[in-house]
Amino acid sequence: MSKKNLVQASSMMTTNNLPEQVAAKHAVHKISVGALVNFEGETYEVIALLDHVEVTAKNTATNRHRTLRIDSISPVNMEEVKNHELSDIGDAQWQEAQRRFAIIQPLLGSNVGRRKIEEAAKENGVFFTTLYRWIAKYKETGSCTNLVDLKRGRKTGHLSIASEVEAVIKDAIDSVYLTVHRPSIKHTINEVLIQCRKRGLIAPHDSTIRRRIAQLTEYDMLRARGQRKKARDMYRPASGSFPGADSPLAVIQIDHTPLDVMVVDDEYRQSIGRPYLTLAMDIYSRMITGYYLSLDEPSAVSVAMCIAQSILPKHELLMGMGVSHDWPVMGIPSKIHMDNAAEFKSETLQRACATYNITTEYRMPGMPQTGGHIERVIGTILKETHNLPGTTFSNIKERDNYQPEKHAIMTLSEVEKWLVSFITGVYHQSIHSELKMSPLKQWEIGIFGDGKLTVGSGLPPLPANHHTLLISFLPLYHRSVQTQGVSIDGLHYYADVLRQWIKSKDPFDGNKARKFMFRRDPRNISIVWFFDPLTEQYYRIPCSDQRIPAISHWEYQNAIKHIKEAGINSVNPDRILDALEDLRTQAEASAHKTKQARRLLQRSKEAEKSRKNDAPAVNEETGEAISHQSAPALTYAPSTIDNDLWGDLDDLKPFHIE
Repeated sequence: MSKKNLVQASSMMTTNNLPEQVAAKHAVHKISVGALVNFEGETYEVIALLDHVEVTAKNTATNRHRTLRIDSISPVNMEEVKNHELSDIGDAQWQEAQRRFAIIQPLLGSNVGRRKIEEAAKENGVFFTTLYRWIAKYKETGSCTNLVDLKRGRKTGHLSIASEVEAVIKDAIDSVYLTVHRPSIKHTINEVLIQCRKRGLIAPHDSTIRRRIAQLTEYDMLRARGQRKKARDMYRPASGSFPGADSPLAVIQIDHTPLDVMVVDDEYRQSIGRPYLTLAMDIYSRMITGYYLSLDEPSAVSVAMCIAQSILPKHELLMGMGVSHDWPVMGIPSKIHMDNAAEFKSETLQRACATYNITTEYRMPGMPQTGGHIERVIGTILKETHNLPGTTFSNIKERDNYQPEKHAIMTLSEVEKWLVSFITGVYHQSIHSELKMSPLKQWEIGIFGDGKLTVGSGLPPLPANHHTLLISFLPLYHRSVQTQGVSIDGLHYYADVLRQWIKSKDPFDGNKARKFMFRRDPRNISIVWFFDPLTEQYYRIPCSDQRIPAISHWEYQNAIKHIKEAGINSVNPDRILDALEDLRTQAEASAHKTKQARRLLQRSKEAEKSRKNDAPAVNEETGEAISHQSAPALTYAPSTIDNDLWGDLDDLKPFHIE
């Protein structure tokens, strides 16, 4: 492919079908009978929940009834929702908003009277009218960001006390309070006062230290104070159960695994190795809520995309793959349970989850059984991959004389279609040995009830703006705006919306440049999303040099490495394009010889497929982009699927799940 063709081909791609401008509204809406919703600018009242996908609603102006798709409606009060860039909320403001939410959370039910609210107000040292105001503000959006008081907050990113004092408090808690000697809180407070005096710091109030201690989990305190057995006994879940997983999306688990099957590249149909799967499941129903399949090793992006797909509707994904089975899971989970890997602990993930009131919980050290639910599901999927051509099996003994690379014939797209077909057509519809029913049936009972013993929890809350949800999970960068725009990893981005912020000074320190928030999708770094602090909107900002194609971050880094290895110190768009072309030519030339070269080439092609699939739909008559309320598919749609490899996927039948 020549440099010219590379640019022309890439110019037809877009990162996704998000509009040029996205409001930073992190609202959540719960769809239930009687709820008022917006559809195409008109207000409707929901009068019946038909299923997981549609509702019957009445136009409040005309009284006409119609059926509406759940993913096409939004709250009626979106104009009143505050806009927030998550990273623009200081730590002290986050802590206060979450403290307020913790106070009002038990009071959000329908049967809570004034007496209970007054008792809660007295217990927490606030007026009962304040609690009423907080409850009302929270119910406007269903997001704790509406409890943030930006006017009373400090400068972005600052704690309510000096960072040096915070360090003293943390050290005192770790070295004094969390010890086998089990000293009192008062003793720990005295230690903080002594250390602050030695360092010439202003000591914090006693209540500040008490709040930090109150944030510790009982499990951590027991373990640190030499009571490991007690902690283990108290918090070990019973076999087949998980604390709090008593309704759909109360708790989901997420984990990674390499699939036990070799895939081949699209062009040479030769082995390029095993793909990685990130999987999320609902513990209550055992329904799989989302996945992310890639040739790249698990990362924070894998986790973020898997969670976003878990939350968003999946009908476009199924349609794009040609899978006829339903996948009704969508909605915001209450808690996500994960292991302690670094990719699960990124600040971006933590903030995004906190915004939508998703609690993040990590597997207790030394207690692998707490991750057993997701591991059993992964085990079921891996066992099924052993029936695919090119399987690696689970060990050498099983593999015997079978040669996976020799027998591999399925591309990543074909394995992905097989995976989605298995999840929706087999796993979800098979009898589960612990549930005594299929995961799909358990999900339906949990949502709608069974008319007998189980009262359904109703449809899970949904993000009011799917586009905002996607942007919230993208990696964050803090950058100043210069005359050439903003620079990230040596690439410059510019649009007119940045003009007024060129060489802006920090409003709190006139000697420093002002930093702004930018988000970028690693799968397409040709654009970034800029959060404008005045309009409180996200804006799409393209690369200043339009010759830079829609490439992934790893493709770009590979090109930079190639340039430096050639002894060239300076980098510009022409050299990047030359490097990309040279790398692609080398990969194509050696693809038939080495698996690594084929894998690199295929990673580039998969990224290209993803960008093509994310391009906005176009009206054939008008040529204009078609806007959808629903989110773009988070994975690429397969190009050509050879069903002769493993028969008609619709013939897959459920079985009994062990």
